[in-house]
Amino acid sequence: MTNFQRSQTTWSHAFHQCLAIILIGAVAGLLMNWLQPASLPVFTDWSAQAEENVHADGVDTITLDEARNHFTNQTAIFLDARPEDAYSLGHIKGALNLPANDIDARYADVLAVIDPEAVIITYCDGKACRLSADLAKFMKSDGFDRVQVLVDGWSLWNKSGLPVEENEG
Repeated sequence: MTNFQRSQTTWSHAFHQCLAIILIGAVAGLLMNWLQPASLPVFTDWSAQAEENVHADGVDTITLDEARNHFTNQTAIFLDARPEDAYSLGHIKGALNLPANDIDARYADVLAVIDPEAVIITYCDGKACRLSADLAKFMKSDGFDRVQVLVDGWSLWNKSGLPVEENEG
């Protein structure tokens, strides 16, 4: 047997051992999880969990249908909590950009065009995105009482074929 064949056999053997270790670890982990009284779900719809997390933060959520009605009737202001570069790629038509991670620099500009009595709908992208909830909490702490979060707002809105726009330039 040549050195190359010996080396190839050694690597093949090591690869099979790694696969066996990974498989045994996965099975052991799943078994231990299953045996726990408060086991974690292996497969679940995390969107409900994301909405629960938003409610736990003391902010209300809004459904896509409710947000669409507000949009159609022009009875709400939409605030996109995503960073400016994501907003520039596309956002709900007419939405203002107030990045949750840049509130201090942008808040005064947005505040100048928001009626304190208006319904405000914050959104970001992704079921686990916390930016919209953080922005909603900030707005509520500053005296805005009618703030709601559209969980996974950008994805839901865009997939539903509702009006969107991109920044020009």
